[in-house]
Amino acid sequence: MIRKATPNDAEAIARVHVDSCRETYSDLVPAEVLAWMTDYESRLKMWNHVLAGENFSSLVALDEAEKIVGFVNGGKANTESPEGYDAEVYTLYMLRCQHGKGLGRKLMAAVASNLHEKGFKALCLWVLPSNPSRLFYEQLGGKVLLDKSFEMAGATLSERAYGWPDIRSLMLEEGNRDINRNSET
Repeated sequence: MIRKATPNDAEAIARVHVDSCRETYSDLVPAEVLAWMTDYESRLKMWNHVLAGENFSSLVALDEAEKIVGFVNGGKANTESPEGYDAEVYTLYMLRCQHGKGLGRKLMAAVASNLHEKGFKALCLWVLPSNPSRLFYEQLGGKVLLDKSFEMAGATLSERAYGWPDIRSLMLEEGNRDINRNSET
């Protein structure tokens, strides 16, 4: 199930964020970057702030036991986003044990639907070019827009923008109404 995140979800989201960063980035980024990315207290503080605001679209994926196993967060594109893209997915993380179950696709569809309802037209996101998840975004129809470098925890990294010029292309045709209904509860 996919539903809207609440402030009460901050601890679980922070835990998934840290655990999935450890699973994904341990071989992709320098140790000091991984340490910064996986500091639980800073992630918890960040998620408490994000979930207290109204400027974001934050959704969670639940497993059969209704435990949070993934999340997505998006909103207005930042100033470094490619021209013509007004919405951005800031974070999408899923525990590795949940990969291949369709939850990532459902999260992307739900956030796209939610952002579309708020008037956004085109969506982008950033990913490390060495991150295998880029293949997931390509399977969803994301087109490579540009590459750039950035600084994080004293290291220079590369990132790649993927984009969907029509945000509606990410919305699931069948079952989208159920996702929208669940994201509102």
